[in-house]
Amino acid sequence: DIGVTGVQTCALPICPEYIRKAKQASKASKQSKQSKQSKQSKQAQQAKQASKASKQSKQAMLESVALSRAS
Repeated sequence: DIGVTGVQTCALPICPEYIRKAKQASKASKQSKQSKQSKQSKQAQQAKQASKASKQSKQAMLESVALSRAS
């Protein structure tokens, strides 16, 4: 084959409906990812708050024990 370069190309038809569906899928994927990240962020905040409350409770209990022993 004279003139063959060894490079293959594929011409796919550009269809407005296909482009619209691809954009919708991309948008839905981004929204899902953002929602997941937001949920994870909220869970992380709740875990921090629970940890802080636990530390405060433990500290209060230790102080209470120390006061009762001092009496």
